[in-house]
Amino acid sequence: MLAKQDIIQFNKTRIFDGFNWVVSGVKILMTKPFKLLLASLPFLFGFAGIMWFNIQGIYSASAGLLAAFVLSLIFPLSLQAIVLAYKEFEEGRKIYLARLYAQVFSFNKLRVILVYVLLVLFCSLASNYLFSLIEADSAIMNYTFQCVFIILQFIILLAVPLNIYSKSQFKPFYVLFLSLKALLRNFIPCLTLIISAFVILILAIVIAKYVAVIVGKIAIVFYLFELWVFVTWLGTTAIAMYKSIFHLG
Repeated sequence: MLAKQDIIQFNKTRIFDGFNWVVSGVKILMTKPFKLLLASLPFLFGFAGIMWFNIQGIYSASAGLLAAFVLSLIFPLSLQAIVLAYKEFEEGRKIYLARLYAQVFSFNKLRVILVYVLLVLFCSLASNYLFSLIEADSAIMNYTFQCVFIILQFIILLAVPLNIYSKSQFKPFYVLFLSLKALLRNFIPCLTLIISAFVILILAIVIAKYVAVIVGKIAIVFYLFELWVFVTWLGTTAIAMYKSIFHLG
């Protein structure tokens, strides 16, 4: 029986591989754009629902916690659907959405996501509790928790494809640990990808604001479409990043 370290190995990455992952993500997206976009469609509906609540002014402590839970759950679920859809394409099978979502919500694949969501909620509750204790807005503490949330989001970018391609044979915390280890070992290319993703997202927001000047509130639809494409691209980029970093023996 192979040991864990024999099954999962790290490849050597180069400093500028982050840019290669950005380009590779676009190439993967273009292989099956319609199917991959459909796979990530639940994220669009979930985010649209949260935006609707914000527009209606429905806010409370419980509503904020629910919004954090929904966002932290929908993103990795959409990521999982994207990775599974591309894996079906790689293996030469037709992508059927019914079969795809049955796999997305199978318990073995959900375990990593559920542990991730619990970690996000724990950090969210911890930050709220600490801010209530000090009763002041601490910039250092705020930035610290923001960094933790960003790190968690990029850990799940690696954890979901790793869990799927390893056929869910490892425990969730071990998969998350390996993803964190990969993030630290490939810090510069991963940081390049993080910066690239933020730049692309900021550009999308700026474009949506200019569109809003012309068409008004209808620009929300355009922004949601941009976000839908962005999340799908981030999912295909996660596949490229996983394939570059990990090797399954």
